[in-house]
Amino acid sequence: MTTLEQKIIAAKAIRRSFNDAQRSLLKDSFMSDDYLIERLREAQDQYKCFRMLVDEIKEEDEEVYSRELVGI
Repeated sequence: MTTLEQKIIAAKAIRRSFNDAQRSLLKDSFMSDDYLIERLREAQDQYKCFRMLVDEIKEEDEEVYSRELVGI
């Protein structure tokens, strides 16, 4: 497996985790402010990591980026 393929897999996994965290925040809105803030920070960290990977993938191979990640 190439490094690019590994980055794509990681980006998709982080995207799924971020989406799950986002849904959880919406469902858990009755929880304490501290809990929600912690979950929001986790989601922000995941999104930053996702963006970093996606940007690297785009720089390495824009065609693969368009095929695998555009629209997510």
